[in-house]
Amino acid sequence: MFSSTQLKDYFEKKYSRNDWLDILRENLGAKELYKNPKAVTLKKDSGGRKLAEHYYTLGKLTTQEGREIGIYEIPLTEGVKIERNKVGLRELLKEVYQNDVDAAFIVFEQADKWRFSYVSEIAVYNKETKKREKKKTDPKRFTYLMGKGERCKTAADRFARIRTSEDLFGKAITLDALEDAFNVEKMSKAFFNEYRKQYGYFVAYLTGKDENNKEVGAAHAFLKSIFNGDEKRPVIL
Repeated sequence: MFSSTQLKDYFEKKYSRNDWLDILRENLGAKELYKNPKAVTLKKDSGGRKLAEHYYTLGKLTTQEGREIGIYEIPLTEGVKIERNKVGLRELLKEVYQNDVDAAFIVFEQADKWRFSYVSEIAVYNKETKKREKKKTDPKRFTYLMGKGERCKTAADRFARIRTSEDLFGKAITLDALEDAFNVEKMSKAFFNEYRKQYGYFVAYLTGKDENNKEVGAAHAFLKSIFNGDEKRPVIL
């Protein structure tokens, strides 16, 4: 299995199909990967302009609960803004991931940049409403921009952790585990929560008070020397 450091090196360079398939095989347990995938012609998008001419089906991954995830690669045409066009790119394989598979791993490549998107639109049973409801991933929250000039530590960490947490005993990963791993919003919340916790430690150390203004200790000498004992006083340099 590739480490976070190794994955970061892969993700921060130009897309390589062989490297990508190795990552899916080693870190996600993908077994059905095709050696010689054939190009499939794409239809024009709703705006009449082609974002891509064709795509490749690289294989599939079956989850622990039997869900099928298709693995796809799409070379983008010149002029497409890969950094911004998240929704438009996702729509390219809409018919495929809505009808043929339960979810999709899609790589969009263009020159030395590439984007990985996790897409899923499935019907699930809601215990509260007792009805089957459509559940789908948000196109802006399950996608990562990679390639030259990009910083991919977060994506590398998520790929490195997912299989070790779900596959200790040789079991396949679950669809829920994949959604948790690739959800950018959840990662942002986790980062904010950790930041808030560390900030709280610092404030308590400096002022002797917690976030509720409750006394938890004595104010640090630094506070007295710089702020004259007033934690709200601005420092003028």
